[in-house]
Amino acid sequence: MSDWTVEQTSVGSGTIRHEAAPRFAARWTTGDDPDELAEIEGPCWTDEGSSPEDAIHLHGIAWSDALPEQADVQRLMAHAVREIDAAIARNL
Repeated sequence: MSDWTVEQTSVGSGTIRHEAAPRFAARWTTGDDPDELAEIEGPCWTDEGSSPEDAIHLHGIAWSDALPEQADVQRLMAHAVREIDAAIARNL
């Protein structure tokens, strides 16, 4: 069973949850649409992908456990992007 839950709420956006410690939930969106990116409030973690339209942005990150060290946050966000990318690929 995976520690990750990825939901796609509309084309190019959704939510992701990490169910193991350190637990967190976040919203995600893809692409480089300036109007969509302008609506993102607060911190945002971005993976540029292979092109601007492939970028994945994680935002609205809410930690259920204590905030981990920065290196662990980077590792978790990179893993989250891989999980989102895999979920998108499965839905094509």
